[in-house]
Amino acid sequence: MSHTYSTYEEVLQDVSCVMLDSAIWSGRKKLRPEDLRISGGELPPEEVASLGSKKTIDPSHLRPFHRLRKQAERKLSEYGTRFLGGYAVPREKVDQLAGELEDIKREFDVAKHDLIDNYARLVDEWVAEYPAWEQAIRSAVAPVSEVERGMSFHFRVFNIQPASDDVHATDGLLEAVQGLDGGLLQDVAREADDWWERSLSGKTSVGQRALRPLKDIREKLSGWTFVAEWPQPLVDQIDAVLEQMPKTGSVEDPQLSELHGLALLLSRADKAKAHAQEVLRSGPQSLAPSGFDYGAMLASGSDLADEGNPVPASQPDPAPQPAPAPASAPAPVAETVEEVEELDWFF
Repeated sequence: MSHTYSTYEEVLQDVSCVMLDSAIWSGRKKLRPEDLRISGGELPPEEVASLGSKKTIDPSHLRPFHRLRKQAERKLSEYGTRFLGGYAVPREKVDQLAGELEDIKREFDVAKHDLIDNYARLVDEWVAEYPAWEQAIRSAVAPVSEVERGMSFHFRVFNIQPASDDVHATDGLLEAVQGLDGGLLQDVAREADDWWERSLSGKTSVGQRALRPLKDIREKLSGWTFVAEWPQPLVDQIDAVLEQMPKTGSVEDPQLSELHGLALLLSRADKAKAHAQEVLRSGPQSLAPSGFDYGAMLASGSDLADEGNPVPASQPDPAPQPAPAPASAPAPVAETVEEVEELDWFF
């Protein structure tokens, strides 16, 4: 989409809210005084008990579930931004996101069934590894039905509409929609900072995989050009830089320096938006061409420089500062359905 909307109702016509509801059984039970009496007052090893709780199976068997939940959260962040306790996602991308979340859900369910089917054996293996603590472990073993209830992965997709035309009913929703702009900026800054840390920092040569995070940032920005005008100049700038990259093989200077500079710019939310707005005022000629000195750009001009802390023109900033986290994390959802629903939101 290339246009912006004048009312929040128009924005909501092109946005859905996606909420993730994932529960992972802890594999722990509270450490009781009698557990210490059983062992003659000896403290259990850290592998068996910590922070006042004892583990009834090897925690490594639960790692796949945490990995899958993190993977789902990354997908939600890739497509959307924090909104109303979940993630706002451009409606045109909801089907694609839902398909990827369904793939994660299937993998989660397979892992869950495998855990349930092998639960008794996993407990026996844990006891065999720590025989001195057998009684304490077995006394805390949860029934398999409890484990099954404690493992779930679902997501909800909602289309949102105001409850009424009453100002008191719509103020909260209006505020949430207005916050999409800032949320997107902070998301991009965090992703750019992570790209720097994982793929670029300290490197004199990178492979083609190092371009993937930049392409993801580009796709995210391109999906939100209907919320504000400023994402489009950044999309155009990323395209201009990607066009200079070799199609195969490693990326080295001078192209690598352009990636460093772009990471520097995108990881500073206020600078990125100010630069994009300047492009909108001045026209496409303000876009950074090949060989453009991002450091000099950020160090010059009162609206783009950190006072008293200029960035050297010849080198990109070696460590972009991470962007602040969103003001609030999404609240858990008690029930889930994988279908688009129409909701009235009451404030």
